[in-house]
Amino acid sequence: MRRANLTVLTNATADKVLFEGKRATGVQVVRDGAVETYTAREVILCGGALASPAILERSGVGDPALLERLGIPLVHAQPQVGENLLEHRALILQSRLKDPLLSHNRQYQGWRAIWNGIKYYLGVDGLMSAASYEIVGWLKTDPALNRPDAQILVAPFSFNMADRTKIEDVPGMHVTLYTLRPDSKGSVHEVGSLRFEGADFTFWEKHSAFVEVYSTSKIPKSGIPKVNVTFGWPRLNGTKVPLKKAYAYYPDKGGPDSPDCAWVKAEGENCEVEVGPIFKRDEAKRRHDLVLGSKTRTVSKIASKEAVALVDTNDAPDLKAWGDKAGTLCVEWMPKIGALLPSEGFEAPREVTLYFDPVMKGVAHAANGRITISAAFVREHPDDWGMVVHELTHVVQAYPAGGPGWLVEGIADYIRIVKFEPQAPRPKLTRLASYKDAYKTAAMFLEWIEKQHTPDLVVKMNAALRAGKYRDELWKELTGKTVDELWAEYVK
Repeated sequence: MRRANLTVLTNATADKVLFEGKRATGVQVVRDGAVETYTAREVILCGGALASPAILERSGVGDPALLERLGIPLVHAQPQVGENLLEHRALILQSRLKDPLLSHNRQYQGWRAIWNGIKYYLGVDGLMSAASYEIVGWLKTDPALNRPDAQILVAPFSFNMADRTKIEDVPGMHVTLYTLRPDSKGSVHEVGSLRFEGADFTFWEKHSAFVEVYSTSKIPKSGIPKVNVTFGWPRLNGTKVPLKKAYAYYPDKGGPDSPDCAWVKAEGENCEVEVGPIFKRDEAKRRHDLVLGSKTRTVSKIASKEAVALVDTNDAPDLKAWGDKAGTLCVEWMPKIGALLPSEGFEAPREVTLYFDPVMKGVAHAANGRITISAAFVREHPDDWGMVVHELTHVVQAYPAGGPGWLVEGIADYIRIVKFEPQAPRPKLTRLASYKDAYKTAAMFLEWIEKQHTPDLVVKMNAALRAGKYRDELWKELTGKTVDELWAEYVK
């Protein structure tokens, strides 16, 4: 700990890895309520099976479809982030013992704990130099297996189950059992964020933002989980606004729709950011509108009886005509896409906002009824209207997190190349192509399956994704073949 090249930060939460292009250049942390940035030649991410995927996804590394729904700019597409989670679920059995000499519990308390610590420090044999578990055994849960697949561990001490960092103050022991090689796979993904996006994010009069309820402490009066949130660096008309403080509070009169709510507020130089209300156990609405005082912004409103498009080109005024045409396209195609991607009980959205970002790298992304488009991309590709339809499809899809990203993007490009621009050139498949390449490759694959096997496959997959009921087994149920078997047949 005394090394000159080692610095240990406490009370710091790693929020994201910073990138220049695709090279990691540092980390951003939240420390004592403030955002701090550290640069480095190398970044080692070791947050564990649960935290590492969330940090990567907040950093823009992950499934493109998931990041798009979360409103996180894509740095690197890697759909496997957060997938294939193998959990070694353990079962612990504790027993009280009548004879205190059979348990080590009292040896870890009071003067005995100090004495055992001294012996360990001096290199003398003692309890603290012994293995955690005195007895370990391996067994087969099925005699047909060629090696054990479960483990039993026995220890002469017992935990205080109210605080697993402590030992019980009465004699006890425990046995732990768990599987060695679990074959059930799950996933872990970012569903919120500890803070708003970083320095490259622009807040205007109204914008969607993350607020995560992650504390178990309670707000007075309401009894709901406390809202813990720290804010990044919002921009007021393109200029950074230092925030002086951020906090959650319970309004005396409650919220506009329910008295059981909390609000989040941050105060900076000449501005105030407020998010709320945050309702109890509101698992569905992870994003909330925030209001940042700024000058009035003029948007074009393009509407029909079925849809409305709000076009914001304030930061790219030279694209106003292009933006209005894109808005007209959205008004025309939003109800069409809703009809092409129906599902039981689903009502397609009727409003979309188009914002043209003057500094955005990449192409575009959609989240919460808002499509953010790179102004630079539009200037270089003024004829790419299919991009708008692709992002508009994401607005209509409204899928929850969890579905395979290649399929989400494939359906969006299916609407684009099969329904919107069927005469456009198709890319040629190479021997290295895979349906997991998503986008047009996956779209052409879906089109082929509908022609050769199941005519309404896209509609059924859309319904499953929207209901959060997608399973890999659906391919065989709907087509008679697995997705890999279908791909092998397709590439022939």
